Amino acid sequence: MADDIILLIPRVDDADDEEEPPSASAMDVTYDTSLPAQHTYLGDDMEDLTGRTVFEDDTVHTIPVLTSHDVILVPGQILPLQIFRPLEISMMHRIIENDRTFGIVGESALTASPKPLGTTAEIRSYKEEVDELSGIATLVVKAEGRQRFRILTSRTRSDGILLAGIKILPDKPAPDVGEVARLPSLDKLRLPSRLRREGPYCRGNDPYGFAHLTRWPPWVYRQYDSNALVRKIEAELSEWTDNFATLSLPRDPGRFSYWVAGSLLLDDQVRLEMLSYDSPVQRLRSELAILRECGVLTCKECGSKMADRGDVFSMSQQGPQGAYVNPHGYVHEMITVRKATGVYLNGRPSSQYSWFPGYAWTILQCRGCHGHVGWKFSSVQRNLVPRKFWGLCRAAIKPALRSGEAERP
Repeated sequence: MADDIILLIPRVDDADDEEEPPSASAMDVTYDTSLPAQHTYLGDDMEDLTGRTVFEDDTVHTIPVLTSHDVILVPGQILPLQIFRPLEISMMHRIIENDRTFGIVGESALTASPKPLGTTAEIRSYKEEVDELSGIATLVVKAEGRQRFRILTSRTRSDGILLAGIKILPDKPAPDVGEVARLPSLDKLRLPSRLRREGPYCRGNDPYGFAHLTRWPPWVYRQYDSNALVRKIEAELSEWTDNFATLSLPRDPGRFSYWVAGSLLLDDQVRLEMLSYDSPVQRLRSELAILRECGVLTCKECGSKMADRGDVFSMSQQGPQGAYVNPHGYVHEMITVRKATGVYLNGRPSSQYSWFPGYAWTILQCRGCHGHVGWKFSSVQRNLVPRKFWGLCRAAIKPALRSGEAERP
């Protein structure tokens, strides 16, 4: 019996059996980071679609909806799909011929609320392949998250396709925190221009110099200034991602807040909470609090430490975390780290269908609970740096405080 149990446990291989060459610094990445962002593993013969569909805020529409097991799509996030069911392929062809827009709703969202949240996805490119031996067709799609919505009504057609009546949720622009001080009714309280330029009343380039006209001190406005929040998040992320400066990030606070939501290791409920916010300021404040609290990445099942937040880096120009699809159509959201602990390898390296061309992948499992937590990627080309890195699944990992740290009030 004991022998049978031992045979059920995969052989443990050291997941960190090589060291980086001494010449490789923490910032060195010679890999073409545009390849994962373009999902080149899907092939270079996909047909691109032009134009964009944008629905008016607060309008109601009926669209087909796909449910996803492990992905809560956010606006701006790229979602690759491989579709095998003939009915869903036919549905996608009809979508492509019309406005190219469908809905994505996470399974956890369907159970969390009677009117669940979702995100519209617009098809950007596609191709259809037919297996010569079996004759089975596969539709490969790259879509992009566009707008948040809430499902008002839904029905399942006889062919199994879910149709939903949705309401587009508004994305409010980031407010100007100094607007209250520029009301005409407060003109009588403004200092003369000569006093604002010199002397003890000079405020120079202080962006909160208007605070003396209001009942609140400058630090209050600083907490709700979207541009200040963006700068604080960038400072926090620079501690997470050592090659953060190489990323091309959105400058608009609203789009930036969605980028952060798609790049953080948030569980489904927290990501749904981010989608529920109409204000980018509220979203940015929540994201900043999460970033400040997180010290390590741990296994969601057993709590074993997987990596420090300083190990996070980006192998894609879109950021450290992205969504990738495997040959069986299963979508994984994965964050890349320079090293991982408490893990072991299962199986042999394979470069087939690698999400990072030039690297071979090996299944990664947790030493504590033996659950699948990601992959190790090893270079198959001598000139690539880093020579190896790890990808951890969002579905299997959660952020946590460092050992010995107390939660902030």
